[in-house]
Amino acid sequence: MHKYKLLIAVATVLLLPGCLKSTFREEEPRLDVDRSEVTVRARSGTGSVKDTLYVSGNRSWSVVFAEEAGWLSLGTEGFENPSGVLKTAPLVVICEENHADDPRSAVLVILGSGEQKTVTVRQKGIQRVDEADSQGIDDYIFEDYGTD
Repeated sequence: MHKYKLLIAVATVLLLPGCLKSTFREEEPRLDVDRSEVTVRARSGTGSVKDTLYVSGNRSWSVVFAEEAGWLSLGTEGFENPSGVLKTAPLVVICEENHADDPRSAVLVILGSGEQKTVTVRQKGIQRVDEADSQGIDDYIFEDYGTD
C-alpha cells in the first residue's frame, strides 16, 4: 500500500510543474537609454575622457556610429540578452582628449529588435583664458641648475 502512495506522490510532483504555465520572456520588445545626450569635458589629463550610458532592453542590442568619429570609441559593441527579460547594461563612451578650441560631436545609434535609439555625444573644446582678463600668478623666471 505504501508503494502505491509513494508512486502517486512522485508522479504528482513530476507532473505538477507541467500543469503550471510560467513564461518569463517578455513578449513586447523593449529598448531604452537613460539619456539622449552625453556631454563631456575637453580634457582629463589621462589621455581620454569617459562617461557611462545605461541601456535597458529585453532583447540583444548593438551600437553603431552614425558617421565616422575617430576620436570616439566604446567599451562594448552591444549586449547579448537571449532570455527576453529586461536587463540594464552599461555602455562606456570613451573620448580622446580634445586639444582644439572647437567642440565636436557624434551620434551613436543603438539597435535592438527593430527599435533604435540615438544618443548624441558632445565634447567641449578647450576654453582658453584671455590674458587681459586673467588675474593671478606673476611671471617667474626658472633657472636650470642641472643635476650635478
